[in-house]
Amino acid sequence: TSGDYSDWYLPSKDELNSIYSNMSLINTSISGNPSCTALTSDYYWSSTEVSSSTAFAQTFSNGAQSAQSKNNTYRVRAVRSF
Repeated sequence: TSGDYSDWYLPSKDELNSIYSNMSLINTSISGNPSCTALTSDYYWSSTEVSSSTAFAQTFSNGAQSAQSKNNTYRVRAVRSF
C-alpha cells in the first residue's frame, strides 16, 4: 500500500521492458519529486517466472533480459494499472 492505493504489482517482463524503453521520460517526469526514486542502470525483477527458482530480470544499463536465480538481490519497481 502506498499513496492510498493497494493495487500495486510487480510488472511482467514485457511491462518492465516498456519501463526500460521509457526510462529517460520517466526519470524526467519524476525529477524533483522527493517521494519518487529515479530508475538506475541496475537489474530489476519482473513477475515473469521461468521456474520455481528463476524469474526474468532486466538490466537497465542496456535492456537485456535474462532468467536469473531468485536468490539474487535486484531492485523492484512496483506499478499500477490505470
